[in-house]
Amino acid sequence: MRHPYRRRTRFKGERGYVLIMAALLLLPLLAFTGFAVDVGSWYTYANRMQRAVDAAALAGVVWMPNDEKAEQVALETAKANGFDNAAADIEVTVTPVGNRRLRVYIHDTDVPMFFSSLFISTVDIERQALAEYVQSVPMGSPDNSLGNDPERWNASGYNRPYYWLNVASPQSTKVNGDQYTAGDCGGAYTGCSGSSNLNYSEDGYFYRLTVDTKPASGNLRIQAFDPAFLQVGNTCNDSNLPTSGSTWSSQAANLVSQGAPADAVTRYAQGANQWCVADTDFGGNDITTTYIVRSPDNTPFDNSDNPVICTKTFDAYDESVYPLLNQSDGYRDGNIGRENLPFVDHFRRWVDLCQVNWSQVVVGDYLLQITSTADLSNPPTSLTDFDPSVNSGGYNKFSLRAGFGDPSTATFPNGINFFADGRLPIYVNQSGSGTVTNFYLARIVPEYAGQILELELFDVADGANASLTIVPPSDMTGTPLGGCTFIRDASPPSITTSSTCTQNGLTNSLYNGRSLTAQIPLPENYGCDAGSDLGCWFRINLDFGSGSPTDQTTWSARVRGDPVRLVE
Repeated sequence: MRHPYRRRTRFKGERGYVLIMAALLLLPLLAFTGFAVDVGSWYTYANRMQRAVDAAALAGVVWMPNDEKAEQVALETAKANGFDNAAADIEVTVTPVGNRRLRVYIHDTDVPMFFSSLFISTVDIERQALAEYVQSVPMGSPDNSLGNDPERWNASGYNRPYYWLNVASPQSTKVNGDQYTAGDCGGAYTGCSGSSNLNYSEDGYFYRLTVDTKPASGNLRIQAFDPAFLQVGNTCNDSNLPTSGSTWSSQAANLVSQGAPADAVTRYAQGANQWCVADTDFGGNDITTTYIVRSPDNTPFDNSDNPVICTKTFDAYDESVYPLLNQSDGYRDGNIGRENLPFVDHFRRWVDLCQVNWSQVVVGDYLLQITSTADLSNPPTSLTDFDPSVNSGGYNKFSLRAGFGDPSTATFPNGINFFADGRLPIYVNQSGSGTVTNFYLARIVPEYAGQILELELFDVADGANASLTIVPPSDMTGTPLGGCTFIRDASPPSITTSSTCTQNGLTNSLYNGRSLTAQIPLPENYGCDAGSDLGCWFRINLDFGSGSPTDQTTWSARVRGDPVRLVE
């Protein structure tokens, strides 16, 4: 047995051990505690930085492709959230990625510390975000014009569109093919409740004019071809138009001597040719048309609040065209109508709707609003208001174009894209070679990869039996499309699938006043040349066989998903 004294002696020799060890461990424990406090602080700071960079990217991307404005807004947003690029230790970098994506990067090289400064000199934190802005799907055109241009019909390299744009008025019937501006719904058709059109838009139609680059000179000119209504019928055989013969040849020569186009004898005569802008009344009613040009703003999801810079209203006409064209017979010579122009200056001709002085042109999206229900009581201020008392009827057809400077020059279309803003109302009264019409339908850029393209074709091909095929972009890369699902509005809905995205049997009995929806899944690796104006365009082939189309229809395109979102 051990002696108890010796055991007590050993304990006495260990006195102060805990105190010494506690003292030795206190410093690293305090260091770790301080470091933990700093790590928590850095974590909170990094989260705040991420929220700031997310907000900056989302705020700036809606201004794309105006890179300068997008950068300005992103920097201002980052500053408002506590990260000022002017600060010595803060770096905020804004980088456009294509036309509709914006990357924002924030780097702090001297993050505040509490206790860690005893061990390390500096801490830096960085965060980034990539935002994407998905606008309304561009429809109808890859260049600076929408619809037919008869003056270029036989020009080398001209790709004939074979359609006119259209706007209807409240008393016209929806079943004739205008989904959003025809107010009357007589029958059991898509979007009808009793006699009311549930799809009716008081704003009319919007077209988006994107200015990508500004040239060294030249005013921005926005023009329409044949912007006023004149009753001529679906195939331009109305008695308001002259018929060929010696009398008309003499009259046309007289017009040419007054300054009318040299081709007046064919331009103004009856006939379903390239000049046939097929304005048609409904129930004897015609249509007054107002064109409103709006400048870019910072609310891309509200077209109606863009500042108005030009307005022009065109009266409707339903009478013999020669006296209106003749400027020397004493009948309605000179400026007439709300448009305050000689009739010969705009009938079947291009005319300015708006000129924006070069010095005032900005890069961004201008809007052209076209309506038949503008309040005409106190123009121009009242024209942006909807007038519920308008009771006109009819369908006005026209084309649009825009450019800089002289339209006859090769540089006129440079830097301009003009397209329908998600809704394309068209009229087809002639087909291409072999009775197959090939339209630019919708531009789908690579940012949409992995999503679903949804196309709605209202009252399609009821004017002549047809089949349609949706054709992917010619420059598409990645996995081929897996096919399309077609849904015909009916009770119950009729659903078919096609590996070739073809729908046959488009007849009046099945599709008159009905919607056909096509759903097209886009591959995850979908790609195309978004840098080219001709890149990324889905097209649609309409085959009318031996038919002679006089078809009015409205097409819509959308991609499912949030329009402004963070990609990474």
